[in-house]
Amino acid sequence: MPRISARLPAVAALALLAACTVTPGVISGPRGPAALPPDTVWLDQNWSDEDRDLWWFTGQGSHMIPYDWFLALPGADGKPFRADPTLAGYGFLTTPATVRNPDALPVGFVKDQRPATDIRGQWLGMTCAACHTAQLRIKGVEVRVDGGPGLVDFDGFMNGMVAAMDRAAASPDTFSRFAAEVLGSNATPEKLADLRTAFGEHTQFLKTRIAANAIPRPAGHGRVDAFGQIFNQAVVHALGVPGNAHPADAPVSYPFIWDAPQHDRLQWNGSALNVGAGPLARNSGEVVGVFGTVNVNQPGFGMRGYASSLDTQQLDGLERLLTTLWSPEWPSKYAGPLDATLVARGKTLFAANCASCHQNIDAKGSVTFDRADPNRRITAQMIDLGKVGTDPHMAKNVLACTADTGPLNGRPVAVLPFGPKLKPKDLCVNVTGNVVVGAILGNNPPASLFQVLEFLKGSQALKAKLMNPQYKARPLNGIWATAPYLHNGSVPTLDDLLQPPAQRPKTFHVGDREFDAGKVGYVTDRGPFVYDTAEPGNSNAGHLYGTKLATADKRALLEYLKSL
Repeated sequence: MPRISARLPAVAALALLAACTVTPGVISGPRGPAALPPDTVWLDQNWSDEDRDLWWFTGQGSHMIPYDWFLALPGADGKPFRADPTLAGYGFLTTPATVRNPDALPVGFVKDQRPATDIRGQWLGMTCAACHTAQLRIKGVEVRVDGGPGLVDFDGFMNGMVAAMDRAAASPDTFSRFAAEVLGSNATPEKLADLRTAFGEHTQFLKTRIAANAIPRPAGHGRVDAFGQIFNQAVVHALGVPGNAHPADAPVSYPFIWDAPQHDRLQWNGSALNVGAGPLARNSGEVVGVFGTVNVNQPGFGMRGYASSLDTQQLDGLERLLTTLWSPEWPSKYAGPLDATLVARGKTLFAANCASCHQNIDAKGSVTFDRADPNRRITAQMIDLGKVGTDPHMAKNVLACTADTGPLNGRPVAVLPFGPKLKPKDLCVNVTGNVVVGAILGNNPPASLFQVLEFLKGSQALKAKLMNPQYKARPLNGIWATAPYLHNGSVPTLDDLLQPPAQRPKTFHVGDREFDAGKVGYVTDRGPFVYDTAEPGNSNAGHLYGTKLATADKRALLEYLKSL
């Protein structure tokens, strides 16, 4: 049996994830077409309207707040907190009701269909789609892009929701109206008392989560420290060790996720190996980060692993659906046609200035890339931090985070009884990996030894590359729809990215969806959040490729990037 390294996420955190599997996922629940608000269109990305509705509104096991509570919760203006203007202000995409979304909640807000177990009822959770669906306003038309990076202010939303809960609890009249809407004819004195107790407990839980992740300056629209928040959900909440909290102070842009199943490695730092049970690990970690619950002290199904709220059957079905998504092509109908002469010239410039990192190389070594090829495979190009020169916070934070292991002390890192054991204080990647592995094992039967060894072999091969901070470069198909740019969203447009760092905007607005087709990105003179590149983690330095080109050449390169 190969020795499992206790140092690395790819080995310790992910290795035994390959030791479990799920029956090929069939997404449950009613099916029907997705719906769009007026003046909104979507592009051809190989998904049907039914596919979109499945992606937007399929539960994954996220337990954010009881569903009926969210519907009844009043906002600061007396109107429901869930009202479209309020949630749109946090960057969520409103949409009409469908069979899977009968209450017309925004994209990615979903009711867990599993039966209620107590006074809280069924749960409202978030899905990948909440943060990984983009929308651009092009000459008055709202163009929705599946798999694109959202402009969601997740931390602002959490603070706003908890503030609304505090206001409701503080006002007897407000809480009475809230309780009447939640309980209806069941509003007995005993049920009212139980509801108030549960409401207070859940409000305090959310406050604890917010405090654990708090940073001096908000991440703002379009960014979140995903690793930091997932780590805290595991090492603080799953373990019950409040002292393990680390500020989630390395916010990154929500990555675009078309072709994610086809990549060999994922995440901005390339730390997620995408073989064996890697996809299930990645998606389960995402659910843990958005209120998936894991009880490390209670065995899961069949006395295996840990009890959790994860719905791995749905996760597997959604991953299979994601394999069919194409990247979006330039919307000439709305943004204007491309200049064929400039595109041809830009292609040559791309080969000379960009292709060494962003080559469209697949696993077979082919230099051609077909967004519609069902068998496409993509090999990550990892770039050392010292070479690319971009902000180091995210890459370094992931490797440096440590936590007291509490109830997991002495348990095998990979959950199953072999390999190294967790020390009293260990890396957050190891602890989080154990939590996620345990949750998956608690939901699934074990896989074959072959699958375990396959993943261990790949993880060991990845070990040396993860010792030094790196960022991942990937093919740029669809890059025009993924502003702002760089991993931390510190450069607002592709045009700005082709300028030397000293000439890039030092501050700019984020959150308005108006698309600048010339510069390729959102407008920067308005928006609810001001991005300051002088703040820690926000540097716009590095990535000097193409910055020394002549102005005419930059224009040609930009036109080619639009065509990808």
